[in-house]
Amino acid sequence: MAHWRLFTNKDFQYSRIAQLLDDPASEQDGGDTSPRVLADQQEIRTAVRQVEYRITKDGKRTRFEHGGKTGLASKIPRAHIWRTYRLSLGESLLGVLSIKASEAFNLIELDVFLATEFPQLGSLEIARQMVLFLFADAVRCGTSLAIRTTKYCCGGRIPACIQELAAANGVRLAHADAGAISPEEGKELFLKLSRFPPSVEKRIREIDNRGLLSSARICYLMAKQIWTRQEIECVLTHAPYPELVLGNKTGPNQGLLYSQALFDARCGVLADRLHKVASRREAPTNPQQNRYVENGGEELSV
Repeated sequence: MAHWRLFTNKDFQYSRIAQLLDDPASEQDGGDTSPRVLADQQEIRTAVRQVEYRITKDGKRTRFEHGGKTGLASKIPRAHIWRTYRLSLGESLLGVLSIKASEAFNLIELDVFLATEFPQLGSLEIARQMVLFLFADAVRCGTSLAIRTTKYCCGGRIPACIQELAAANGVRLAHADAGAISPEEGKELFLKLSRFPPSVEKRIREIDNRGLLSSARICYLMAKQIWTRQEIECVLTHAPYPELVLGNKTGPNQGLLYSQALFDARCGVLADRLHKVASRREAPTNPQQNRYVENGGEELSV
């Protein structure tokens, strides 16, 4: 199963990312089954050096280490400190992000965005997961969905793979060459990359336009697996007041509304269970196929 993990000093020493400094093309020469880095050699070298700096040399860096029980090694970094994350599948490094929340400008600063591409997963699928994680972190930190890159990230521009994803989903990034994504562009891209069915997406926009629950909040719930895709789609499709269920806006003192929200939530959970049972029965049996679940709840294979 692929998973996100804070990239620590110990991780850097044992990860394969350091090999890219000596041979940036080494990860791309392993045949059709090896991941391909979605960046040119200069961007890879800059990204790896910047990851090393943020993890091992930055004076304001976090000292967090997985398994640390006391002291600085046990303290998860705060939102306004540079945090480096890696997306891994077993020993394969799928992507690396270095980000922080800017309190002064109410946005997320992007220092490193290094994505790979597996031929088996389809074009830009890993990059899509990284962008979803990026926007979900913005919601978690309480900033807007605006993104600004540093000069070390693709020369101060929005990474080409993000621009390609936006273009493929009909979202125009007006200031991509200046390294900026506006809050409105980020909100639209977050919704599009979540890949809800058209009817569900329309319902999300209606709820957002009425000020009942923001589309970014709904996308966040799925990206962080607080609610699964099937649960959200069921609630949005069938519940009379989906904003009360997904927004957790009712309590026991509200009587009938609370009972209705509980009923709709149970229906969503049941729909998800039925989907999982049906998927297992229909899935082809292939013992050589490795499977993992990505943040959006969709099952992918490598």
